[in-house]
Amino acid sequence: PVADGYKMTIPNLSGRYSNDVEYGYGNFSLAFYGVALDSEGYIVGAGDLLNVELLVSNAAPADYANLAGTYSCAPFDSGVFTPGHFVGGKWLEMYGSYYPVATTLSVYDDALEYAGIGIMTDGTVTVTDKGDGVFHFDFDFTTAENAHVTGSWEGKMKDFITDMTATGISNANSSALRIGAADGRINVAGNADATIEVFTTSGKRVASAAGQSASLSVPSKGLYLVKVGDKTSKVLVK
Repeated sequence: PVADGYKMTIPNLSGRYSNDVEYGYGNFSLAFYGVALDSEGYIVGAGDLLNVELLVSNAAPADYANLAGTYSCAPFDSGVFTPGHFVGGKWLEMYGSYYPVATTLSVYDDALEYAGIGIMTDGTVTVTDKGDGVFHFDFDFTTAENAHVTGSWEGKMKDFITDMTATGISNANSSALRIGAADGRINVAGNADATIEVFTTSGKRVASAAGQSASLSVPSKGLYLVKVGDKTSKVLVK
């Protein structure tokens, strides 16, 4: 775990926005980072990587006027996700391994191994609209081990965010392609031989398959993005 009093170095930002209309909020999934990346986005140098799941009011496309304010923690397992909260972090088991998910800090050393992990279970994220598209973020977190973690970032948000509501992602499946969920699995039928991929809402791929139909196991209940060829749909696994 990261040490008490840890101050993050996170000068860069990348992220996505999705309008999760089924649940009554929009989700900014933001990665603030100080690690070095190669041309394909892989980590190639030491540094800090903070992932934040920030919940705002519904809007499609993203309404940046919704961002300003102070966000408190909604624990990952509480099931109570409403605007004005960040989703607390958790160790999530997937296929026998554990991964830090939702609002977490990963600190990498020169060997690209974890030098520290911060699972954020309390605290605040304060976002200030500075005008002209510039937003300032102040992070004041408490980890699962009760360590205090702080940091800040400022810049033009739209320069770094992919708006998934404006890039062909739909809440509805096409009439030919059938995607659904049952018994903890995602089922795909009517696929025209495209690759099938399943992602969490923070962008991590958790399953893939090929063929005209497939039944894919996912690590937990929740909302997933299912990409089949050039079509992407949202699926809720209950």
